[in-house]
Amino acid sequence: MNVLRILFIGFVFAATVQADQPRIIEAHNRLEKALKHVLSSTDTNSKNHIDKAIVDLEIAKTSLENAQKNKGSHTHVAIKKIEAAIKEVEFMKQNLSNRDTAIAQIKSALKEVEEAKRAGTR
Repeated sequence: MNVLRILFIGFVFAATVQADQPRIIEAHNRLEKALKHVLSSTDTNSKNHIDKAIVDLEIAKTSLENAQKNKGSHTHVAIKKIEAAIKEVEFMKQNLSNRDTAIAQIKSALKEVEEAKRAGTR
């Protein structure tokens, strides 16, 4: 009987971890899209791309906030890095920051989300 309980608990935990994977994957995909928008921003079309990047960053942040907190500190750190990336992209929109800084912030957030993704598959 105890073996069945342990197996059941393990199954429930595994199902919970897997249930969060779509949110982590969504955050990862949105960060990649935001990065592409920032990389695509030029003088002639920067406002449109920057606005889209901000939307993608906000969605990525929301996806991570909605994921359960079983990914260790990676989700928390990723959210903080996404918040920093949003600020940089907003500064970029106001010509107060350069594109390279925003790109670095987004790449840093991407690394944390990848770690959260790996933590969810262990």
